[in-house]
Amino acid sequence: MRDIITTMLFILVCLAANAQDYGHDIIFFENQKESLQGYADVDYKQGLVLFRKDKVSKKQKISFNEIDSLKLSNGRTLTKKMLYGRADLMLELIKGKNSLLLNQDRFMFYIEQNDTLKIINKKHINLALPVIFGRDLIDEFVSLYHIKPRYSAAYLKKLTTFSNKKSNTAQIVKKENFKRRKQSFKVAPYFSLGINSIAIKPHRTGIKSKFYDSQQSSVGLKFTQAGKNAIDFEMDIYQNAMSHLNLSDSLVFEMSGSPGYLFTSKLLRFNSKNINLDGSVKYTFFYKFRRKVSPYLFIGPSFVIVYQNTLHGSLRSYHAKLQKGNYSEGTSGTEKPRFMVGGNGGLGLDYFINSNIVVNVFLKYQPFIYPTVESGSKVNHLPFFTRFNLSGRSTSIGLSLGYWF
Repeated sequence: MRDIITTMLFILVCLAANAQDYGHDIIFFENQKESLQGYADVDYKQGLVLFRKDKVSKKQKISFNEIDSLKLSNGRTLTKKMLYGRADLMLELIKGKNSLLLNQDRFMFYIEQNDTLKIINKKHINLALPVIFGRDLIDEFVSLYHIKPRYSAAYLKKLTTFSNKKSNTAQIVKKENFKRRKQSFKVAPYFSLGINSIAIKPHRTGIKSKFYDSQQSSVGLKFTQAGKNAIDFEMDIYQNAMSHLNLSDSLVFEMSGSPGYLFTSKLLRFNSKNINLDGSVKYTFFYKFRRKVSPYLFIGPSFVIVYQNTLHGSLRSYHAKLQKGNYSEGTSGTEKPRFMVGGNGGLGLDYFINSNIVVNVFLKYQPFIYPTVESGSKVNHLPFFTRFNLSGRSTSIGLSLGYWF
């Protein structure tokens, strides 16, 4: 188990190192043959490209006004366009009489006609398209393809291509299938390994025991709903098992009705099977510049359904004067499902195999509390674990392979 965890930690470290390697970007300047090659991040809000020649050099701020185009290491090329007197970098999807461009930061489409940019308003797309392309062309397009207007790259590329063909003009259509991941939903199988720790506090004494560690493994599903900008929402649903052996805490007491006898009660083993529901808010770093590897952090609440418990304890009685005693052990389970509450948080990396398939590696920490555990009627004579509080924590490293819809 520890070898597997060590291997997964090694993979996490390797991916983290790779996350900083964005590849080589090329900046082409306005009216200049020279170019810069290195590492570039686009700050749309400030209208700047943050450029470094290598990984250790200081970032250089380059205004959009100075740039003609920016070729990114992922193969996309951002072209400078003037919008309301302000320079902006846009992704050119089609170049022709009618050129289709996209501002990736705002996810807004534009049509360029005769060096004039015309915005396609998402809320008023049905009104905007006839104004830009003409009512007759839109009617012909609808009658031919029977497609309702959609604010998507696929629809607008098809419409723009159709309009250029109708005018018998040359055009260049980018082959990349651009898809806005931030409007997606992801489902992924979930697997994790880790260490689970519990501490026990009997109601009779109110004294909390030390933490006992055990190995754990979990399998389930990870669901992700893409939110706005850097924020996503995730839900992990998985089955988890705890098995704590060789517990050593004991409780010594006297019992009314048995004068002279000293009783020692111990909880020897505690096993449980749980269904975990971990909700979290996920924040992705460098979300505007998503590359092959995207680091992120997450935090949120946890809810645990404990549907099976097994408690094993012992009771020893001894009379000092009579020098005699008795020893017995008992096993029981809780009669009804119990619930734990807690939280979860950690760090992770998304590795994009392509625009749809992503490998996710994460390190998760969870504190939780199990308010009250009650044993079954068979062993109610064992005071130590008739009623007790249980608190715990777990640290795990996990892996999932997901698909964005």
